[in-house]
Amino acid sequence: MEPQMLPYSFFVEAYTQEGGAMQDLMPYIVNTAQIERAHIDEMAWYQLTLAYVEENMAELSSYFIAYLHTQVNTPQAKSFVLTLLMTHDVQRHAGIVIPYLADDSKLVRNKAVVLLSSSTDQAEAILPLLAHKKPAVRESVVRLLSQWDSEMVREELQALYKREKNAKIKELIANALQDQLGIPFQDERSVSAEINTVHLNWLEHETLPRIRLRASNELVDETVTYAILNAYAVQEEINRNWKAMELAAPLRAEDLSMLADEVLQRWLGKGAPANRKWVMAFAAAFGDERVVLALQARILAWPLESRSAIACEAVKALLLSPLDSALLFIDQISRKFKFNQVKQAAVAAFSQAAGIAGITTEELADRVVPHLGFDAKGCRTLDYGSRQFTLQLMLNQEIRMTDGSGKIYKTLPAPAAADDVDLAAAALMEAKQLKKQLKSVVESVKNRLEQSFATRRRWTYVAWHKLFVDNPVMHVFASGLVWGVYVDEVVTATFRVTEDVSFTSEDGNKVVLSEGDFIALIHPLELEEGARKRWIQQLADYELKQPLLQLTRNTFTVLREEENALNIMRFAGVTINGLSLLGGLTRFGWSKGSILDGGSYIEFYKEHESMGIGVQLAISDLAVGMEDETVTVYEMDFYSAGKVTRGSYIYSEIKDEDRILPINVPKSLFSELLFEVDAVLVKRLGFNEDWQLYRT
Repeated sequence: MEPQMLPYSFFVEAYTQEGGAMQDLMPYIVNTAQIERAHIDEMAWYQLTLAYVEENMAELSSYFIAYLHTQVNTPQAKSFVLTLLMTHDVQRHAGIVIPYLADDSKLVRNKAVVLLSSSTDQAEAILPLLAHKKPAVRESVVRLLSQWDSEMVREELQALYKREKNAKIKELIANALQDQLGIPFQDERSVSAEINTVHLNWLEHETLPRIRLRASNELVDETVTYAILNAYAVQEEINRNWKAMELAAPLRAEDLSMLADEVLQRWLGKGAPANRKWVMAFAAAFGDERVVLALQARILAWPLESRSAIACEAVKALLLSPLDSALLFIDQISRKFKFNQVKQAAVAAFSQAAGIAGITTEELADRVVPHLGFDAKGCRTLDYGSRQFTLQLMLNQEIRMTDGSGKIYKTLPAPAAADDVDLAAAALMEAKQLKKQLKSVVESVKNRLEQSFATRRRWTYVAWHKLFVDNPVMHVFASGLVWGVYVDEVVTATFRVTEDVSFTSEDGNKVVLSEGDFIALIHPLELEEGARKRWIQQLADYELKQPLLQLTRNTFTVLREEENALNIMRFAGVTINGLSLLGGLTRFGWSKGSILDGGSYIEFYKEHESMGIGVQLAISDLAVGMEDETVTVYEMDFYSAGKVTRGSYIYSEIKDEDRILPINVPKSLFSELLFEVDAVLVKRLGFNEDWQLYRT
């Protein structure tokens, strides 16, 4: 067992008792508590320092303020102290942060913008900075005020717009007013040859695709293209640009999507520099499926290249896309993704989209499942001119292609002499993209169904019918699953959806549903053994393969000896390869716990916020990037979701008041969480008989 360090307060007390002044200790505390300045062998001391600061901010805040005004000399230290103060008490310390909007350091100004983003009550104190002589300061203030929607702010921004000489700031104000306040463009509607293209030189903008007017098919002047691109280039951040949207309104969508794809590819070809991340915002706003697929591919790849930050920005960019497939992907990685930083960015982005729509995230997830062009019967036609091909969506989530004579094709054939070359080329491209889209949709839907299965999500009959019957893509999933009708917590009927969109019981009898019904996926724990076997037989008779393991799923219940236990020990002592454990739990949506000294972690966790329950699986040390070693599994604990603090070099602790006893976890969720761990531990290597000797 490692020796335990004394609390940091002992060090502070000893220092002051020896005559040291607390104010003189502040530089050391600030330096030690900044994680980016901590050496790998000082992480435990860093953690103790930060914990001491956070626990004693009420007493320390006055010292930090004095230190900020008299001793801080680096932008990093200023940003750190400002963050500590605002985290402790926003109302009390907002006034202290305001002057730092005019700091000489861009890092500090940007931090002040972030920290003051919710301090709308400070508007009167901030507005005078719009008259600051330095453009960089006015820009920071405009970026802050652009987030607020009030009459006073609108009037001040309008006034600044009229007198402002800096083109970049004018662009920011114009976009802010249009975005949040609905003011139409006036002089900005006209585009002249004076557009500054300095931000676009790297693009070789003279060679970009030309754009035509939608109404006349006439080529527009290139300055319009440059104005649209420049509007995004000067805003820097990943946001919708309403000036660009206004300029693009009369232009051909097909030309804009081609331009978006070309600009994105040129940026990617130059290494995707972060200082030109605006390209992703432009491409997502105007691009088609090519852009969505390209950004999805980079979001998956960038974290492997240590570029998680730019991957998070790409997630924000996808939020600007008008295509449902973009939101579908965000929803997918918000539920299950290996890299937690990107996953959390997706969670935030999807929550933001749901908030804008005024619905829950689950309701939004229902809305964005695309039909992919299939009709009510699951068919879609592609045209070669002289002949047509029917694409049929099958119950196994695959596509069957046939021609007019009924001949089946694995892939579309090459165009024949009698075919229309352009139509055939378009059909081939459409089929190629459709396969990629369907693969992405199927993966996303399976993840959602697994989560809905675990959390026992229920739909009203109307919402369920719209999603699982009216949507041809979801219909193929619904047909292979068994559903339950619920009154309160009681299952009153079970059924499946037939190909002719009727509902049948396990005995083959017709089931009639009504608008007042609540419907959910049935869980094996809710079925009597006889009914479960009849359902299994019926699916086998119709050669239906379940899209997720439902009826034959292993189930788990609290054992008698666990009824009064604090945690679950039935997996304790099992050994497994770390990569197998990491990969398996990640696929089920679990995440690594806090990264501790030496880059190691000692737990996995998963939280179901909708049910308010989290679970933590303790393990022996695993080092990030070196998981190919044997690891021992320890206990499994349940707690109130959101109550356990995690982060770099923060030891997770479940407080007694936040702990949930296994017996109090909903039966189906308990079963599912143990099912996931058990499924991963199928690859176990053995059992460590002495595991308790190493459990500290």
